[in-house]
Amino acid sequence: MKSFLLVLLALLTGCVEHIGYKDENTWAEGRINIVIDDSVDLIGEPSTVRGLIEESFMLWADETDRNLDLNFIHGHCTENADCCVRYGKTKTTNALADFYINFSDGYFHESEIVISDFYDYRIYTEGRGYCLHETMLHEAGHFFGLMHSNAKEDVMYHTRGIAEPGQWATLSAGDIKEFKRLYK
Repeated sequence: MKSFLLVLLALLTGCVEHIGYKDENTWAEGRINIVIDDSVDLIGEPSTVRGLIEESFMLWADETDRNLDLNFIHGHCTENADCCVRYGKTKTTNALADFYINFSDGYFHESEIVISDFYDYRIYTEGRGYCLHETMLHEAGHFFGLMHSNAKEDVMYHTRGIAEPGQWATLSAGDIKEFKRLYK
């Protein structure tokens, strides 16, 4: 019943956070195309920002025995992407980033992570602003089917992106446990 209601919500709103896909709310084995849109170059030095985004997805994928072949494409978002990461306006007020899933006929087709252009971000541990690495780890977690956590130490806690300067965002034991539960 919960899955039906989530799909119904997605159809009514056109987008929704926190729904999985493909295989019981997880990705099946195989190639996953992730387009990193040219707009992210506005956040900081392009190769550093793109590397950070790729690493955020790979940290999750490395926690499963499934063969998740992450294929990163740099350029403009296309319909062939399983996920597009771009920089721009978010639909959710005060969100550092939003994760959207697009459905057609009740089936998952593509998703999008929009990094808000309203905030300043610091890259890795240097600089001022919100931690882009932590924000991307959180949104990549949604892409892989994880929902928000109630534990403040988890990357999937509902208000993240605020790691102190000089600290490195990592997946917590709780994050990894939930991911492995989904990807057993």
